[in-house]
Amino acid sequence: MTTAFAEPASDPPHRNPQPDPHPPPATRRAIAQDDEALVALLQAARGGDDRAWERLHERLDPLVRGIARSYRLSPSDVDDVAQTTWLRLLSHVDRLREPAAVAGWLVTTGRRECLRVLQVPMREWPTDDPELGDGSDIADPEHELLEAERRVVLERALATLPSRHRRL
Repeated sequence: MTTAFAEPASDPPHRNPQPDPHPPPATRRAIAQDDEALVALLQAARGGDDRAWERLHERLDPLVRGIARSYRLSPSDVDDVAQTTWLRLLSHVDRLREPAAVAGWLVTTGRRECLRVLQVPMREWPTDDPELGDGSDIADPEHELLEAERRVVLERALATLPSRHRRL
């Protein structure tokens, strides 16, 4: 039995991963129209148009989720990052200076949220010990000295009061 293997295709020419800084005029028009459409959607969303929010979400949520997945977050963390990013846009939509930059704003916000999610395990240590974190087991001499001084001052002040004012 013989198996024929196809010859590998010639290597495609190296593609520059960076976008062309000077796209052809047709591409520039498409980008400008895309920006105009985003601006129009954002303006409508600012005005309370629920359908505009839905269209913004449909259009840009894959971008936000792609950013979160690029940080290798779990699926539930990707959902959390996306949700938080969209909630931040909702609360800051009136403060966006450049409506055409909404995609960049979402990317930056999504990245910051991913970093926050990644830092949480470094700050939290789950435990079953209900007493952990309620206080320090190590005595703090400075704290004890201040408490003793406060007690002395309080006792002296109470001693100056008439007996009927010292009763609780």
